[in-house]
Amino acid sequence: MQILKPFSKYLVSKLIDWVVVLFIVSLILWAAFTLPVYSMKTHSSVLPEGSTERLKFTVSTLINTYNPRTYQFETLDFTTDYLRSELAQLGVVEVQPFGDTENREKIHNNLILRLGPDTQEVFVIGAHYDTEDESLDAEGNASGIATLLELARELSKNQDKLPIRVQLVAYPISKIDTKNLFTSVKTTGSEVHAKSLRRAGVKVRMMLSLDSVGHYSSQSGSQKYPYDFLHAFYPNQGNYISVVGRLGEYQSLIDIKKSFVRSTPLPIESFNMLDNFEPTGAKDHLYYQQQGYPSLLITDTAKYRESTSNKSVVDMLDYKSMGLLVKGLYQVVMDNYSGRIDPIHMAER
Repeated sequence: MQILKPFSKYLVSKLIDWVVVLFIVSLILWAAFTLPVYSMKTHSSVLPEGSTERLKFTVSTLINTYNPRTYQFETLDFTTDYLRSELAQLGVVEVQPFGDTENREKIHNNLILRLGPDTQEVFVIGAHYDTEDESLDAEGNASGIATLLELARELSKNQDKLPIRVQLVAYPISKIDTKNLFTSVKTTGSEVHAKSLRRAGVKVRMMLSLDSVGHYSSQSGSQKYPYDFLHAFYPNQGNYISVVGRLGEYQSLIDIKKSFVRSTPLPIESFNMLDNFEPTGAKDHLYYQQQGYPSLLITDTAKYRESTSNKSVVDMLDYKSMGLLVKGLYQVVMDNYSGRIDPIHMAER
């Protein structure tokens, strides 16, 4: 009996040691996965007047007026005209054509709005406006484009305060139909834009791709993940926006999350993925990575955010959360500084 007592104490001591080690390892893994960022500041959820109404109007217009938005339909060209007119109210819009240059009917156009000072680096924010299929009720990243337009409005109102040149880009083509051998689509808008930046020797501070950003839910179990083990690290409520980057891009993810927690109460989570792997299917940011530019995906996780609502897509989106996303993105831009171009070399640009 006397022999068992020391052994019991030893066993309990070792068990406590293992529990402590397991706790520390779990904490390290949790921190490595989620990159937690905190702020003691109380954020205002007040949005600019008319923000939610404008966001909903843009989404409704894209879905109800400009569908289907695939390269086979003339509707995509009408969408380009509509978005160009909206962006033109905020500044000079550059049209970047690509496709079959010998056939005007098969040319597509990136729309580029430049705002802010002429700096050594640029900050790129993009979103595609085509749909994956011909469904008349498909969102087709209407939430991403609506957010891009609203962000453009906020940035244009404060151009004199912007610390870096911003390029806001709307892409007409986001995917290549590899099954169709006779398609005129041989590249995507984001690939064309990324390569044009590299050819021109433009330095990119960061590229953010907005792809499906309007679905939010505080209902338990509304958030799914591609792998079950992720449930141990991330919320089961789909009430947050996520920023997705490659392994090793920890500082970029942390910087963006810091800007968000300083400016908006919208929860934000980060995901570190293997190169060229994105479970939501979004690829626009990957083309910038291929050109050596730092690029991240901003998304509500798309198909992994469950919804049992019978509402239409327009009524299903959370425009208040999208407005808060605009606030966060605005702060991200304001927190990125770049030296101004030497006046002697300005003409070269």
